[in-house]
Amino acid sequence: MPDAAPVADAVPPDAALPVDLAYVIDTVRVPESPNEATALGLDLDGNMQPDNALGALLAALHGQAGLPMGDAQMEAIGSGRALTLFQLDGVLLPDTADLPVLISPGADLDDDPGDNFSGSEMFALAPLDGADGQLVGSMSDGHLRAGPGAVPVLLAAAGDPAEVTALRGVGGRVECDASAAALASGRFGAAFSPEEIHTRLIPPLADGIDAIVQRDCPDNLCEPDTPGESLKAFFDDDGDGRITAFELESNSLISSTLGNPDLDLFDENGDFNPRVDGVKDSLSFAVGFTAVGAVVAE
Repeated sequence: MPDAAPVADAVPPDAALPVDLAYVIDTVRVPESPNEATALGLDLDGNMQPDNALGALLAALHGQAGLPMGDAQMEAIGSGRALTLFQLDGVLLPDTADLPVLISPGADLDDDPGDNFSGSEMFALAPLDGADGQLVGSMSDGHLRAGPGAVPVLLAAAGDPAEVTALRGVGGRVECDASAAALASGRFGAAFSPEEIHTRLIPPLADGIDAIVQRDCPDNLCEPDTPGESLKAFFDDDGDGRITAFELESNSLISSTLGNPDLDLFDENGDFNPRVDGVKDSLSFAVGFTAVGAVVAE
């Protein structure tokens, strides 16, 4: 049995000594309206405005085409295929400065998703190359703020079951209320290069949408009032009953967003240096979340 970090909810809220805490995300809220995209947004470039261009796109696709990204995300979390861990090292509740925060994909060590959110389940870290998830934050009156940093973002595309994609986010930030047992009222955001979205998100998203269309529209004939009927009408430009990555990126709503990044995060040398060279190079994204206590194997 691996050595383990302390169980989060075993630590009293008024602990006098610093403790290490761990959590696993149990709910994620993908924006489903423009107002929600704004409310969940985080200031990723330091201009004091909430950023969430990709969230706004997904909200529009939900409203106009019935894209079930939120449902897919929750199904993937519940089945244990999209587990995100948080570790906070040396916490002194309710106030801590210079707090190391780690965000990492996780692996369920007992392969039983039924107990993943019990508050004491043990997980292993499953780091993503290129996104180490190491942030520095601070906690004030039980409210945590951390970032920026390179962070992993697990997104479940539509489909049954949804394919989970690990994206490499830049400028990642997190804000939430933190107790020894849970993280609440959280917002988690990062930005992606258009190439990251083109190569790592669009193909599985197209596959997932196509799977829904094939389910609901056999032989290119759709059952009325089904998700597949709505998605086919929105994306199937050539009418062949199949949805491709090319059709997704050709869609005017998607192409207008992916072709117009909203953030200038990197300077002319390719270094993370927001709002310096005036060239917008990244697309912002943010979701809401909650997390419960967990144990991380050492």
